[in-house]
Amino acid sequence: MDGSKSVADDSLAAGGTQPADHDDLRVRSVGSVLPCAPTTAPSGSASRDYEALIAVDADYYVIGDELARGGMGSIWRARDRRLGRPVAIKVPIQGSGAARARFEREARITARLQHPSIVNVLEAGTWPTGEPFYAMKLVTGERLDRVIEGRGSIADRLGLLPHVIAAIDALAYAHSMRVIHRDLKPANVLVGAFGETVVIDWGLAKDLAGDGDDLRDPAGPNPPVSGATEAGAVMGTAAYMPPEQARGEAVDERADVYSLGAMLYHLLAGAPPYAGKSDVMAAVVSGPPQGLDGRTPDIPADLVTIMQKAMARDSTDRYRTAGELADDLKKFQTGQLVGAHQYTSWQLLRRWLRRHRTPVAIAAIATVLLVSLGIVSVRRILVEQTRTEHQRAKTQRSIANAALAAEEMAYLADHKLRPVPGTSALRELLLARANALLSELRQVGGLDDSALLTEGATKIRQGDLANEAGLRSEATARYLEASLALRMLSRNASDDTGALHDLSVALQRLGEVAMASDDFSAARDWLEQALEVRKRLSARDPADPKWRRLLAVTYGTLGDVALHARDLSGARAWLEQALDVLRALRATEPAIHIWQRDLSVTYNKLGKVAMQSNDLAAARAWFEQALDVDLPGTALDALHSDWTRDLSVSYELLGDIDRTTGDLTAARANFERSLNLRELLAAREPGHVGWQRDLGVSYQRLGEIAMLSGDLSVARVWFERGLAVSVKLAANDPLRSDWQSDLAMAYSWLGQVALSAGDLPAARHWFQKDEEVAASLAARDPRNASRQEDLLAPRLALGEIAMRAGDVAAARTSFTSALEVSAAMTARDPTNGGWQRNLMVAHQRLGDVALAGGEFAEARARHQDALAIAERLVDTDPANAVWRRDLGWAWSSVGDVASKERRFADALTSLERSFAIFEGLAAREPENTDAQYDLVFGHAKLAGALTRVARGAASRPHRAAALAILARFRRDGLYGGDPDLEKLEATLRD
Repeated sequence: MDGSKSVADDSLAAGGTQPADHDDLRVRSVGSVLPCAPTTAPSGSASRDYEALIAVDADYYVIGDELARGGMGSIWRARDRRLGRPVAIKVPIQGSGAARARFEREARITARLQHPSIVNVLEAGTWPTGEPFYAMKLVTGERLDRVIEGRGSIADRLGLLPHVIAAIDALAYAHSMRVIHRDLKPANVLVGAFGETVVIDWGLAKDLAGDGDDLRDPAGPNPPVSGATEAGAVMGTAAYMPPEQARGEAVDERADVYSLGAMLYHLLAGAPPYAGKSDVMAAVVSGPPQGLDGRTPDIPADLVTIMQKAMARDSTDRYRTAGELADDLKKFQTGQLVGAHQYTSWQLLRRWLRRHRTPVAIAAIATVLLVSLGIVSVRRILVEQTRTEHQRAKTQRSIANAALAAEEMAYLADHKLRPVPGTSALRELLLARANALLSELRQVGGLDDSALLTEGATKIRQGDLANEAGLRSEATARYLEASLALRMLSRNASDDTGALHDLSVALQRLGEVAMASDDFSAARDWLEQALEVRKRLSARDPADPKWRRLLAVTYGTLGDVALHARDLSGARAWLEQALDVLRALRATEPAIHIWQRDLSVTYNKLGKVAMQSNDLAAARAWFEQALDVDLPGTALDALHSDWTRDLSVSYELLGDIDRTTGDLTAARANFERSLNLRELLAAREPGHVGWQRDLGVSYQRLGEIAMLSGDLSVARVWFERGLAVSVKLAANDPLRSDWQSDLAMAYSWLGQVALSAGDLPAARHWFQKDEEVAASLAARDPRNASRQEDLLAPRLALGEIAMRAGDVAAARTSFTSALEVSAAMTARDPTNGGWQRNLMVAHQRLGDVALAGGEFAEARARHQDALAIAERLVDTDPANAVWRRDLGWAWSSVGDVASKERRFADALTSLERSFAIFEGLAAREPENTDAQYDLVFGHAKLAGALTRVARGAASRPHRAAALAILARFRRDGLYGGDPDLEKLEATLRD
């Protein structure tokens, strides 16, 4: 097969039309949850677990509507009032002693299982009435059986295979803990809107290490029905139950393996294994379900073999654990030979025959006919063969022409039109037509391996187009279709590097889309699958540097995922692996420029990790290493646009370091160097949208420096230039969501300039336009959390404008709207630190509104809510300087409220805590101007609090320290006419 038909390679280097190495223009914070430091339990009785559930105050929870009801328990929506979070509460339906014991065992077993695909228990106890309950994370999603119902074709259903594998991985973990589920079925697997997979309802779980129960419950005599879990007699769901469980025998992990195989059967067949039978239990005991050949044709044979081994009648013939089952399914996913399938010599030979089908078929037909009819018929056979071959050649030419046309249309859409503004609709039309041609060829059996490869590549390109338009769900669907087609192709022709390469690209894209949607767990899963395929390619031909470079690409993207998830140590580890590969490539192929460019990008990524870690010296060192690579490359090939752009990025990142350390002169110089290079690129290729977008970023950076220097008129000029670029790009291609997002950010910067200048009408105008674009993007992709988050900045700004204008009601409306968006996002994933931080800010702003209106009780409550969130964030990541800074300001706000209420002693206590945090951060980062800014206010507020409690002598050193920092700001050009700082300085001098 011609590997040239595959999609273009990924690149660590930041070139082409979609720059990937700028940080988002609108800064978003994403938190990470780190385990607390372990504590040592004292010896004696205090180290033993409680044997009974502890009573819990019913007032802690507000119970809502019933969400679900099963044979033994019901689940209710509730709100935990202590932490202000939504939860699910489960209570038993039956009141017998045996039912209660089983319920408590379920709570304890489920609480032990700490896995992302197993619903986690937050609390268990008893109500004051003595009735047991437990609270769980509120899991939203659709049952897997209902999702399967909506997928009519086997190709569509195979797209759900990753969810089944995720459920199997969860059970593999449970089996490692010696826990079995005993009621696995698609109805107990939830599929979330963002790719989550969660196994629920562990009511029949058994601890093999110490649980003595069996599958019979004296609570009732009724046998289970096919679709529901019943209490009484043999418990479980008959349609997915192994024969030994149906007979009431003791079971182990292999019972779960059978049920997982039955779930896989349901996915492949589109129906349960024993659907439609009046006595399902008897059918399970009597024999296996109907074979899949009679239900669903065209299922890969090795996938059927995996299912059959999992559902073996004799438990000793099954996989021993869910982990072994998961291993075979993952091998199937990546095109490897699965352990359960016995490949005959003929099956292995058939792979070769598929690639040489035409000459082999002709030879075989001729041989059979000669032997059967004898020499007398040879002449007639040859005439007929010639006629047949002529017709076949004609048909094959038509098929080949159609396949070639599809390939050419896909190539035109991807390589020729992508850099041209305003061509998204045309590209979409071309790709749709190419896909339609390939579908027609599939119907007539005309898809050879080459056309199959084109089909996979076309799906990837369609995914790319959807991704550019911000339609991530659609992009994910196209990438999944591509990955399934390419997996089948790679199994049919296991030595086809083109199919494996494109499979790795599809998996890589799935990871990138998941990362862009903040689903970091799914992103890691997809990227690790891509990594395995690329490792296979590299191992197959270690001498080919292309495969090693693709390894570095995936290592680098895994580093990006970890960085976005604020897993800084993980990000560093992945990027160092990429660096090792690239340095080895450079050593063996020093003349190949692309390795050098990849090195530059990796150095810059490591610099960003160091910046996030507040190690500014290390960050500068990494950025300077990137510059050392870029400068010789640009000098060697001054006309190479990618080298020029890489150099511009390195200058920009060095400028970011200078800005952070307060050296605005150096920052401006580096940003201007970056701008000069980008203007050169834009002049050289005026139609290149990537270079135009880079120009807009440079204008923004220089506008920021002008704002920090207090030169608002110059800042306005730079931001207006950036707006002109964004307006042009957004108008040329309205489907590109990233350009629309840039436009919103350009409006936001102009709004900030107007706000700093005190021009409230202009500021309101710009932030309203920002909100309009953000709302449009959020409506276009309502499940995209990042788009919802983009609504917050303009709403908070509009609330601030209303506050300054004295319109408290309008401010309250804007801040309440921001709070609603934040609360909704936090409810989706309470572990996301960035969303928690947004919720904290909204509470603070509403507290400020209440304080301005003299509503002290409301202000105190809001700021206490904000403080609780800030403390929780710091507890999860004590080293995170952003969280600690937030905590400092939260204590400061609580102190402000206490001062207004004339509780001066309480105010002093709060402000002392705030000052201690600011002082520690400033000492740790003496060059960080933001930390010094906070320290000024910390000194000033503490000085005021000390004065109010008649400790004037103690306040004077704080006043002097604050004035000294302000003098340094003025000397270094950092004062900028900031009205808040001017007001503060005047207060300090009074």
